Amino acid sequence: MIPRQKYDFWRGFSFLMPRKKTTQKLVQYFFPAGAKEKIDIIVDGSTFYKNKPVWKQKFYYLCDYIATQNLNNEHDVNKDYVNVHQETMAGVLGIDNRQMATVLKDSVGKDLLKTDGIWKAAVISRRGNEVVYIEEGKSYGYQFSDWNELTEISIMDNRGMNKKIINNTWEKSGKDNSVLQEYQDVLSFIKIDESRVNETLSEILSNKQKKKKQKENYRDFISETELHFEERNNKKYEYIPFDGVIVPEQTSTNSKAACSYLDSLQGGVFVPCQSNELTTSRKRNKAAKGLYEEPVQTTITRCRKALYIINGGYMIPTRPEKHSRVYCEVTNLNRELRRSIRLDGKKIIGLDIANSQPLIASILIKKYWMDKPGGVPEDVTRYQCDCEAGMFYNYFMTDINLPDELRPQFKEDFFSKVFFSMVIEKNNVLKDLFIGKYPSCWEAICEIKGGLYSDDYNCFAKLLQSVESAIIFDDVNMGLIMAGVKAFNIFDSIYVNNRKDLELAKALMVAAFNKFGVHPTIKTEYEEHLSENEQLKVPEHAHSVVLDARIPTQTEIEVECMPAAGLTAEEQKYIQELDEICKKGEARSKEQELIRQSYLDRTVKGSRW
Repeated sequence: MIPRQKYDFWRGFSFLMPRKKTTQKLVQYFFPAGAKEKIDIIVDGSTFYKNKPVWKQKFYYLCDYIATQNLNNEHDVNKDYVNVHQETMAGVLGIDNRQMATVLKDSVGKDLLKTDGIWKAAVISRRGNEVVYIEEGKSYGYQFSDWNELTEISIMDNRGMNKKIINNTWEKSGKDNSVLQEYQDVLSFIKIDESRVNETLSEILSNKQKKKKQKENYRDFISETELHFEERNNKKYEYIPFDGVIVPEQTSTNSKAACSYLDSLQGGVFVPCQSNELTTSRKRNKAAKGLYEEPVQTTITRCRKALYIINGGYMIPTRPEKHSRVYCEVTNLNRELRRSIRLDGKKIIGLDIANSQPLIASILIKKYWMDKPGGVPEDVTRYQCDCEAGMFYNYFMTDINLPDELRPQFKEDFFSKVFFSMVIEKNNVLKDLFIGKYPSCWEAICEIKGGLYSDDYNCFAKLLQSVESAIIFDDVNMGLIMAGVKAFNIFDSIYVNNRKDLELAKALMVAAFNKFGVHPTIKTEYEEHLSENEQLKVPEHAHSVVLDARIPTQTEIEVECMPAAGLTAEEQKYIQELDEICKKGEARSKEQELIRQSYLDRTVKGSRW
């Protein structure tokens, strides 16, 4: 007989009991100055928004999202718009579609935002539970009516809304993706050492001015080179500065046939790329000539936002498409801040591939020719060898006598004019040099892009990033994580925090490229951190430190590890056995870690450590 549960008299009156108090956290949002005042007017002046502080925070997030997209995509805020998918944003904010529509309508009506008014339905096909996009749609685009310098505001989190928004974002972006879940676990161990953040910001601003000067010098140099090259080869290069689509928009299906050979790579994981994005010459010229210049205050605010998200533990990895790159705040971090990254409390050491993008392109180019009769041409083999030796750019720089300090600008210009540009009749000096040295490679690239004036010319760039992501993220990074190693990647570079993991990462990287018959030159970044980390003793829970860099005292560490009286002798013994495994240098299994952590969660903690 099952005993009847004891009746709790006060259970029916729970609504009379006071709500459990929760500690409010300070949260930060970043958007143009003046936007907060407009949000106050919208929310305070409408009876639709009942709980004013909560609704204001929802508006803050929406503005923060649009500002972030502007920064990450280097948008021209006078012409570009950020697409906001109404249903997705409503899910993130925890409201319904009707409420989201009201938010967007009021934002436009009260001059907080403006819209492009362009919407297009996606064409989809269902195969069982799988949804296949035949043609991509477009959501309405939004932009700030007044784009001033970015400012940051700090408010107390209302009812844990910030945490709810982060959870909702994760639900929408990657909760069902087991790979991204594993990767997010590693990202939680990443922090930024803020002890020298002001000096680093000064360095970023100083380097920014140097880069601006170098871009100007490069533009002058390449313009002069074009003139000499015209005289030497009796050619005329015409550059027409105009704003608009270079050629009439047309539908091209050539890229489907041109890219179909890639289906066989890695068991058919790569599919033909199609893009319906309307690309203007302004965007191409901006990327090629480096016309975009970020304001100083915006640079500072963007860096501070990255620090806030990383050190607050708010990073969420995203993968826009199935085989695309994986993005998070670390991937967009200024290079000067990378030295301050701490992985599980230790400095990072990286592996970088010489001439990585041209080298990865050799996989696509070689596969193109292998599927044709006659074998691989000699210049394709030579191209791969030059990339493997890290000498690809040197030939072109030597030919035009380019100073070495302008190498970064040259690489950016080379990719925009040769690898990532639309195939058109107009030539330039970099394109002619490449065609002269590697004519068969150029033929393959043009065919993969879809041919002359193809709208799908960015297919080659997408495939290039897909191969890079398959090698660096799927094979190397996730291979390390599956082996119990904490590792993360920034596109074509891998970062770990000790010598043993570095050697394993290098072996996996070599093996991943060897599958394609490619033998890269691998360089080590921040090698000096190896000896520093070996001398550093990091507390086991150092990764839990947020924002400040105070080192816990020995007493605090001992309190952290002190078992509560409620733990049985058996449980205490199990924890000691797992600690012994770690001391021997052996890795604990994920299951063991979870069990151990559940026991430690019941320990007596005298502090936040």
